[in-house]
Amino acid sequence: MKTFCFLTCLLGIIAFAQSEIQTDTLHSEYGELKVLQDYHEPQTKSGHIPLGIIDRIADDYFGFKKGLGEKSGFNYIVEYAPIFQWDFGGIAGSHLNDEINLIGQWAAIGPNEPSPGSLIAWYQISRTLGSRTTSQFMEELGIATPVNGGDTAPAKSKGRFVHFAWEQHLWKQKIRIMAGKLSTRVFLNLNRYGVSDREDFINFMFVNNPVVPFIARQGLGIFAQYQADDWYFSSMFRDATASSDFIDLESLKDGSWEYAAEIALTPANFAGLGEGNYRFTFHYTDSTGAGLQHSSGWTASFSFDQDFGRLLGMMFRYAYASENFLAFKQRLAFGAQLLTPFQFENDRIGIGFWWGGPVNNQLNNEYGLEAYWKFQFARFLELTPDLQVVLNPAKNEERSAIIIGGVRLRAVL
Repeated sequence: MKTFCFLTCLLGIIAFAQSEIQTDTLHSEYGELKVLQDYHEPQTKSGHIPLGIIDRIADDYFGFKKGLGEKSGFNYIVEYAPIFQWDFGGIAGSHLNDEINLIGQWAAIGPNEPSPGSLIAWYQISRTLGSRTTSQFMEELGIATPVNGGDTAPAKSKGRFVHFAWEQHLWKQKIRIMAGKLSTRVFLNLNRYGVSDREDFINFMFVNNPVVPFIARQGLGIFAQYQADDWYFSSMFRDATASSDFIDLESLKDGSWEYAAEIALTPANFAGLGEGNYRFTFHYTDSTGAGLQHSSGWTASFSFDQDFGRLLGMMFRYAYASENFLAFKQRLAFGAQLLTPFQFENDRIGIGFWWGGPVNNQLNNEYGLEAYWKFQFARFLELTPDLQVVLNPAKNEERSAIIIGGVRLRAVL
């Protein structure tokens, strides 16, 4: 199986390299790291509340950042995002965590060069600020679905290099290769309307894939992609047993690898509705004998997002695992975002439904709803009230529904 996946990916890249090249622009997707592009010039964002002297200081700061990027090719983001959640039923009280993301990109070979290249680094600090971690909060409620992605259990904090890799564009930027410590949140199984629990939906069912093992790994590997005008093909192989160390070379001796291939349709104007992305991801992992899972197996995931004009975006996600990797064997989620609610261009209102089938067949299938409103409070500051309803909680048969309120702050500098 693994030989077949590797050869398929390799032959695909070689064949695509012979295709006619006609584009001079970059087509890279970065998942959670797209914040580097979204906030490259935050002066274009408008906030609800003028902050006076703080806005003027921000203008000077972002002007400095822009100049630094133009002169040196270095762009960076400092993101701080706490989430506070509470249980309306009084079972588990509340919990609070935050994330600090330090993201940098050095374009050593500029984007106007025939074959641009850059170094991308992402360091993340997650902290539990209250008495309960996210997993403890979930356990007290009796639910299996992660209510956000900031769990630090069993400790109260953790810091790690999530991604550290060189990205190289070739053949007039149709081919993209990335090598180093790889996080799939950067390039695999993406969705424009389910990006991160710090950006849009908070529940993990929408913004991640709690079925497949590759979401929690950041081993050394190679990613390659061919990007056509309205479709792409990607492939990856990566160390399956790497520790959370910056660079884990010892784990390479284990000989356990994981492989992924993704094919996607990316029409700029699907059926006259607007931009759409339709991704299918196949993944295979060797047996690791330790860590998150022990046996070999495969997973299949779908991730669709589609615009309906300029005011509405829709998303759909489904995943299935052949083996019992994580807490869920299957997951389905779909939802919608209002892109300019009440003509507030930088706000977002989202609503969605999810369903999860646990690995443990003695547990209930969980399903639920989420709704949020992200206010662009200031050009660099977002405030998001959130409401989640977990129906048929897997570990709490005495309750038919659990209601969780939340509020998220996000500063991007």
